[in-house]
Amino acid sequence: SVIAEVDRLAPRHVVVLGGDHLYQMDYRPFVERHLACDAHVTVGVVHVPLAQASEFGILDAAADFRIADFVEKPVLAPEALDRPGHALASMGIYVFDWPVLRRMLLDLGGSVPELDFGKHVIPRLVEAGTAFAYALPGRQGQEPLWQDLGTLDAYHTVQRQLAEGSLSLDPSWPIAHPGRPAAADLGAVGPGSVLRNVVMLPGARIGRNVKLSDAIVMGDAVLPDHFDLEASIARNGNWCTVSERGIRVISARALRRLEARQRPLVAAEKARPLEVRRPYVPVREHPASAASAR
Repeated sequence: SVIAEVDRLAPRHVVVLGGDHLYQMDYRPFVERHLACDAHVTVGVVHVPLAQASEFGILDAAADFRIADFVEKPVLAPEALDRPGHALASMGIYVFDWPVLRRMLLDLGGSVPELDFGKHVIPRLVEAGTAFAYALPGRQGQEPLWQDLGTLDAYHTVQRQLAEGSLSLDPSWPIAHPGRPAAADLGAVGPGSVLRNVVMLPGARIGRNVKLSDAIVMGDAVLPDHFDLEASIARNGNWCTVSERGIRVISARALRRLEARQRPLVAAEKARPLEVRRPYVPVREHPASAASAR
């Protein structure tokens, strides 16, 4: 179990990170804040406009960084004390006192089938007064970079921005990211293919003369020669996952679903009876008839 694995390392504190965010952060000040406050949990936060606060878990923190309240996706969010017009949004990353977290995991494990830090763990520590906040600092006076990748549209957008170099990143902290625009690896894209607004993951292969747009191609996908995404969807319906903004996710599983849909159509076409027509033979005027007519 996770608890047994952590116990084997015998830590005093643990840092819990999320896998669906993009940010650059030195975790040392984060941990130092946790130790200085003698906290049981310290929550990493970023400032977000109040208009966007309903999309995040929002904290209400006092001047000493102690968290007074934590609400998931509130309709009305409390305004941050240090920045008018903004709220403190949880980054989904935490520093925990391990003995405290361990005890809570054991207590909640039997009663909560799907344990969630934001819903089950953090509120208890907020109520106990042992939860504190740490705001992600910006670099050289700039706004800190933090983007949630929890939706297909957000993931697609950020991968494109990373590949195009349009995000404000510290170049001394390189980020390893699997996504890339299709044209970045010509060895994976066959000649004659036309791709627009496409992100490919490592391992993906695209054949010759393929037409593809607004898509994420997973690493296990192999698109055959002359594949046309729009024509395929028009003919077979939506056989792949589609995001709210129309980004299509093409994977090996989705392609198998497409193949299963195409198989009955091919079989039906083969089973269709052939229509036999007599060849057209022009009628010629008989010589005798022509003579009698004269």
